[in-house]
Amino acid sequence: MEGPGRRTFIALCLYTALLTLSEVNSEIVHVPSVLHGVKGKSLLLSVETYFRLEDVEIQGSWYQTRPGGPKTLMVTFHNHTVIMLASMRHRNRYFFQPPNASLLIPRLDEAAEGDYHLDLDIHFPQTQELVRAERTVHVTVDVPVSTPVIQKTPSSTVVEDKENVTWTCRVENGTRVQYQWLKNNMPLDVSDRHQFSQDNSTLVISPVRKKDIGQYRCLARNHISQRQSHTLDLSVF
Repeated sequence: MEGPGRRTFIALCLYTALLTLSEVNSEIVHVPSVLHGVKGKSLLLSVETYFRLEDVEIQGSWYQTRPGGPKTLMVTFHNHTVIMLASMRHRNRYFFQPPNASLLIPRLDEAAEGDYHLDLDIHFPQTQELVRAERTVHVTVDVPVSTPVIQKTPSSTVVEDKENVTWTCRVENGTRVQYQWLKNNMPLDVSDRHQFSQDNSTLVISPVRKKDIGQYRCLARNHISQRQSHTLDLSVF
C-alpha cells in the first residue's frame, strides 16, 4: 500500500511532466510579435520551427485583421502546398513561403497594416500527437522621415535676456513622427521654462536666460528611421 508521501511524489512528477510538455508545445513555433515595415518595400513574416519539418505534417492558415476591421482569411496551406487563397485580389499581395509556413508581403502599403494571425495544426506521426499552435504578428507600415528643418522666432541669432524664444521642427516626409530637442547634443527635458507641444515639434523657452546659450537641433524619428536637423545657435545678451 502506497503511503501519502509516495502519492504526493508521483503527483508532483506528473504535474512537472505535464508542465514541461505544455512549455515544449508552446515553444515549437516562434514568430516575431511586432514587425515594422517600410512603405513600398517587402516584408517577410518569418516562422521559426523547433522541429524537423520532414518529420511532421502541417496544415494551417494565415489571417489578417486590419484596425477596426474583420478577420480576413489570406491563405490556407497543407505542408508545402497552397490549398486556397481568400480571393484573387490577394494573389499578388501575399505569397506563402514554404517549407516553414512564412508569409511574404512583396510590396507594403497602408492596407497591409494590422495583425496577422497564424493557425497551425502540426501532426507528429511517430507519436500520433496533434499540436495546435496560434501566433499573432502586429505589422506597421511607415514612410521614412526626411531631414527635419528647424526655425527660431525671433530669427536673429542674438536675443535679449528675458525674451521668449520659440523653436519649430518640421519634416516633409514621414509617418508617426516623434520629435526630440537637443542642446549641445544633449536632450532637453520639460522644465519651468521649457514648454513642448503635444508632439514635441515646438519648443518654447520662456523666458530665455544666458544659460540657454548654445547650439540647438531637433531629432525626428519613427519606427523605421531617424534624422537630425542642422544646428541653430542661440546667443543671449
